[in-house]
Amino acid sequence: MKKRYLIVMTLCSSLWLNAQNFIHPGMLHTQADLDRTKAKVEAGEEPWASAYRKLLTSPHVSLDWKAAPVEKIVRGGRTIWEPDPDNYQLAYRDAATAYQCALVWHISGDKAYADKSVQILNAWAKTCKKVSGDTNACLAYGLYGYQFANAAELMRGYPGWDATDFGRFKEWMLKVWYHGVIGFLQGRNGTQDDHYWSNWGLCNVLCAMSIGILCDDVFIYNQATEYYKYMEDHRYGESLHHLVWKLHPDERGPFGYFGQMQESNRDQGHAEMALALAADLCGTGRNQGDDFYALMDDRIVCGFEYVTPIIREWMICRTVLIRIATGLS
Repeated sequence: MKKRYLIVMTLCSSLWLNAQNFIHPGMLHTQADLDRTKAKVEAGEEPWASAYRKLLTSPHVSLDWKAAPVEKIVRGGRTIWEPDPDNYQLAYRDAATAYQCALVWHISGDKAYADKSVQILNAWAKTCKKVSGDTNACLAYGLYGYQFANAAELMRGYPGWDATDFGRFKEWMLKVWYHGVIGFLQGRNGTQDDHYWSNWGLCNVLCAMSIGILCDDVFIYNQATEYYKYMEDHRYGESLHHLVWKLHPDERGPFGYFGQMQESNRDQGHAEMALALAADLCGTGRNQGDDFYALMDDRIVCGFEYVTPIIREWMICRTVLIRIATGLS
């Protein structure tokens, strides 16, 4: 018993020490990414300069933006589970504005955009108490929690964000978002393992990873990544062995085969979303020193290669159909 106790204590001590080693910022962007982009834009190099000018045309890059925080975010309203109507658009619009203004601050150095981002983040942390709705609320937890966390990670080093306010924001992420995210991952609303398409699990894993990084909590980060890396005894859509569930021998594939992704037989939009979420998940892991791309013999790469030709063919067919419909030769 004593030996077992010492082992547990050693593991806990190791986790506590590892919690001090997160890279910040370290979600979608590292400081090296931001510094490189800033230098490229200032030098007028392409495509960075044009991309930055495009960013500045976004309606979310606005110092006149008025945050619209609500006490209850609703996705899946007007149902027996939630009588109030949907309002989740308010969350993702404000999260997008906080994120894009944070990017502009990092590139331009204009503190007015930093202040706008912080203003939005503080408003939500002070106002919002819960996420509600039918089962679609689980998507709200994953998608918008992930977006808010990324904006906050970009702003964490800003001297103008009061430490007390930053602490309140992190507590908000833990109380409102983390519990909903991990509740879905662990419970699946009482359904079978493979009931949900992969995007549901992917966005929730990504949100939990982001919260772990933001809050320097290695337990939450590891807890989230286990759903992607392992869970071989389950058929969760976000777990890599089921996310890329079928390998097809093909010499055109990166390793002699393609990997059919779980959303590929659904529709084009969701297939592309799965690819994007998986890329963000792997990219975030890479920025923390974890090579999720290489897991299971680079399995996710084969999934990307499977979806990409489908996107290409769909775009070609769409172009042809448009040209036929408009009478163009």
